[in-house]
Amino acid sequence: MAHGWRMTLRQYQRWFATGLVALFAAIPNPAAAAACQSLADAVPPPAIASLSRGFNLSGWLDGPESIPPDIAVLRTLRKAGMTHIRLPVWAERVMLRFSSQREVNDELRSLDQALTMLLSLGYHVSVDLHPGERFSRLHHDDPAASMDALRDGWSHLADIINRHRAGSGVR
Repeated sequence: MAHGWRMTLRQYQRWFATGLVALFAAIPNPAAAAACQSLADAVPPPAIASLSRGFNLSGWLDGPESIPPDIAVLRTLRKAGMTHIRLPVWAERVMLRFSSQREVNDELRSLDQALTMLLSLGYHVSVDLHPGERFSRLHHDDPAASMDALRDGWSHLADIINRHRAGSGVR
């Protein structure tokens, strides 16, 4: 049943994406443009411009089941003017406190492949370390240990992000 439902959802992805692009293309956002102008001294103008038209790509690397997006939908969105993707990554999957070295390596390999694909399509990508329940509980119970785990997770992510940074759109 779940597989059939997932297939039904995938059949409607393109229609939804096309409608979403049409909706956002028709709505001007002067407040966002003004906010971006105040960042002009700190961030290069092309990076600011790329951040102004984007979306969140959840469900790929930030949940218990990894569901890669339909590349045709991503191409359609890019051609329609979307330039930025916020890519959440499940924090516990890249922290040795919660995952084995093999599991961390597998997740980092998946992130590397995701960044390669998204950048090849011309997107700028913001990687978001997204905490789950176990990290949140640790942060509540032992803030110092959670900071150690956070450093661990970001150090792993930094290795992958830095491979893609030179001349790319990874933030």
